[in-house]
Order: sequence, then C-alpha cells, then structure tokens
Amino acid sequence: MAKSAYLIASLTNLSVLLFLAMLIAQRLSKNKRVVLAVMLISGFIATLIPCCHQMTLIEIMRGSLGDLSICGLFVFILLETGSLRGISPSYLLPKPLCALLATIGTLLYLATFAYIKMDIYAFGYSPTTLVLCIVFLLEILVWYLSPLFAIIWLIGLVSFYFQLQASVNLWDYLFDPILWLVTIHLLIKNSAHAVMRNVKHQMRRAT
Repeated sequence: MAKSAYLIASLTNLSVLLFLAMLIAQRLSKNKRVVLAVMLISGFIATLIPCCHQMTLIEIMRGSLGDLSICGLFVFILLETGSLRGISPSYLLPKPLCALLATIGTLLYLATFAYIKMDIYAFGYSPTTLVLCIVFLLEILVWYLSPLFAIIWLIGLVSFYFQLQASVNLWDYLFDPILWLVTIHLLIKNSAHAVMRNVKHQMRRAT
C-alpha cells in the first residue's frame, strides 16, 4: 500500500504541475503542439532532474502540499486533456458543481482550522455517515450536475476502501486544497463571464 500511496501522490503532484504549465503555455501560444511540448518538458524536468537538496520538483511539491487526493488526480488529467482538445472545463465542472464543491471545501477547511465548531474533517475517520452523504451527493451529480465527476468520486470511495493512499481519512481521497482552489477559480471566472455577457446585452438593448 505504501508503494501505491507514493505513486498516487507523485502522479497527482505531477498532474497539478502539468496543469499549471499548460495554463502558462496557453497564455504564450495558441498552438496546441507548443503547449503540449511545454507540458512534456515541464514533466520531464519536474520528475527526473533534482533542483534543490537532490530532490526533484515533484518531491518538493509533495513535501510542501502533502498527499493530494486521488480524485484531484483524475480531475486534473481530464481538465488537461479536455483543454488540449478545446473543450471547456464545464463539461467536467459545471458552475453548479463548482458552487457545491467550493462550499464543501470552505466548510471543511474552516472546520479544520477551528473557525467553526463542527469538525467536519473528523467525520472522515469514522465515515459511515459521510459515506451515506457522499452516495446521496453522487446521485445528485449523476442526474443533475456531472456524471463524469460522480464516477471520479466513486473511484475515490473505492480507493478509500482499499486504502490506496497513506491517509485513513475519507476526505483526503475525495478532496484537497488545490481542487478546492480550482473550483473557486472556475466559479469566479464563470460568474464574471456571465456578468460581462449580461452587461453587453443590456448595452445592446440600450442602443
């Protein structure tokens, strides 16, 4: 299990780094081959070349960020492949789902740092109630929001059952701070685009 935990943690950190490299490359070039080349070079450097105290960038990221969730791994892989194919992130993370995940993450991390009294993170150590809630949310995701993300969370539940990561808390399989920040970013971005479209529509009507 230790080997699987190390592999999942390394792959997840690599997927985050490739996602950031992709975003930067897309700002510099619209050519998909250039973006892909930047991602491949970044992955090679981050994985194989020591950069500080004989540690690779992936190892440094793991030491700084900890073990990110296996669900985050699949989310970033799908966001990267979708972006390279010109597909909007909303196919995986539509606005209502981003709002739901941002709310869950906010409550979870506020509880973690004792800003609210209910310790939501502790539910993950005895997760019978949490699993029932997750199953209920999965049903909502399947029918209304994002079937693809529902499958990702199902993978997280199965991974928790087999203890494929180092953590014994269910939340660490389903969610992590980076995924939370991405959902907030997409939520703000989508809301800003909606406001701009509404303003332009009002201006056209006024003229």
